[in-house]
Amino acid sequence: MAALTRPPVAVKQPQEWQSRFKNSYFLEDDVEAQLARIREGLEERGIEAKVVYSASRFLDLLPSRSGKGEAVRYLAESLGIDSGNVITAGDTGNDLDMMRPELGFRSIAVSNASPELREYRAPHVYHAQAPFAAGIEEGLRHYGWLPDEPTEIPTTEGLQL
Repeated sequence: MAALTRPPVAVKQPQEWQSRFKNSYFLEDDVEAQLARIREGLEERGIEAKVVYSASRFLDLLPSRSGKGEAVRYLAESLGIDSGNVITAGDTGNDLDMMRPELGFRSIAVSNASPELREYRAPHVYHAQAPFAAGIEEGLRHYGWLPDEPTEIPTTEGLQL
């Protein structure tokens, strides 16, 4: 990608992580300044792209109309689901795309999220105290999609099978 030619900006990830619609890099040093340079370089060249930085080291360059947010929006619209009835959940910076306020979704950030997601504050994003799936469950309770008390999981103990 021409916007990344001024060394040393980012190191390209192995080919298995590249695709026709995504260029992936490692970026760990002087991140804010380097991201600004990358965005500036893209703009100078008239390239419309999403710059997604996550997990304090992964950089993806994507077409401007792509990403998780657009995919969820498209799916909700296709199924006739109002955006207010959509909940997204995530744990890394690449999930921020589906937590953009203009999409109208409610969102859950789990406690084991990467720094960029833990630090993102918006009224429509619930920050769970629990990690992983337990954090998603906590968020679903917060939004009223699950009862306040977990239901007991039935076992086969004592049953004649």
